[in-house]
Amino acid sequence: MDILFEIIIELMVELTIGDLDFPSNNKLSKPVKIIVTVLFATFYIALIVMITWAAITSLNKGEYEMFAFLLVVDIIVAVGVICALVKKYKKVRKM
Repeated sequence: MDILFEIIIELMVELTIGDLDFPSNNKLSKPVKIIVTVLFATFYIALIVMITWAAITSLNKGEYEMFAFLLVVDIIVAVGVICALVKKYKKVRKM
């Protein structure tokens, strides 16, 4: 289980820090930019849905501490993704 969380977090960090500029690269064609953006969005939406599902499952089992923890993690991830997108959008609009 630790390995799974480590892989997910490593992918999040690599995709966010390393390749977030990839969709705004001017050397790429528009369809490639759209495909990469859709892949990023799909990954983060799936991550948020997975954490939400785990939180609801823990609530149904009566594990309130785990539910609260997963809910906080879910909110942090969602807010982080939204903030990163807004920051990137403002940067692209200035160009």
